[in-house]
Amino acid sequence: MLLRRLTNHINDQNWFAVGLDFFIVVVGVFIGIQLGNWNEQRQERQLEGSILARLADDFYRIEEDAEQAIQFSQSRMNILDRLMVAISDDPANVLDPEIGRRLLWGVTVKNPVRDSPTYGELLSAGEMRLIKSPELRDALSMHARNRTDHFASNQRNASRALSTDSDLVRVANLSEAQRDAAQNDKPAAYQERLEKDLLSLAGSASLLTDLAVARGTQRYAFWMHSRTLNDARRVLILLGEDVPEPKFIPDRRDPPKELAEN
Repeated sequence: MLLRRLTNHINDQNWFAVGLDFFIVVVGVFIGIQLGNWNEQRQERQLEGSILARLADDFYRIEEDAEQAIQFSQSRMNILDRLMVAISDDPANVLDPEIGRRLLWGVTVKNPVRDSPTYGELLSAGEMRLIKSPELRDALSMHARNRTDHFASNQRNASRALSTDSDLVRVANLSEAQRDAAQNDKPAAYQERLEKDLLSLAGSASLLTDLAVARGTQRYAFWMHSRTLNDARRVLILLGEDVPEPKFIPDRRDPPKELAEN
């Protein structure tokens, strides 16, 4: 209808009416585009709000996991400290079944905490633009990088601490064999041989060195879990959540001295 009216106005050379019709068309197109943009922006804001809520849920869980991992690493450091004192005071203490059991507890390293599924989905879908805050995007990226570093370091340090060539692992295995022999009434000669082997290893300086390496592994894990906790709280603060401020942790180029590169 508008096209017919415009044609009639042109035929009648009613230029004012032609201009008015063009104006109506332009304004209509402009309003339509603006309404479409507004609707798209509204949908993106709603989607962003949903994403931010999911990120908050993810990082509250990450914060909780990191706190538990920190406590785990601290308890393992305490165990290793007590073991080093006990064996230094008297190598024969290694014959205590409880000490043998705690040797392997001490070298058990907590894995890196879970990742954020929401962040992973955004990355894989190429939708990071939905998060408008550059500070939040940077904080999420930092958490992902640090978690990757943590995983690689965890694998390397755990392999070192649990090497089958280490006296610590030999002592732990012998101690377990000794407990099994006592519980199952194995021949006395066999039990005496196990005890002799245990005392031989307990008197070596390398056992204390292995214990120190294991403690360094736990100290490094403690540091990395602390960094994860800080990363999680930094994200939560940027999401407007009420959590404690992150604490200062030394730069990655300044690792705990127990595991400083040779």
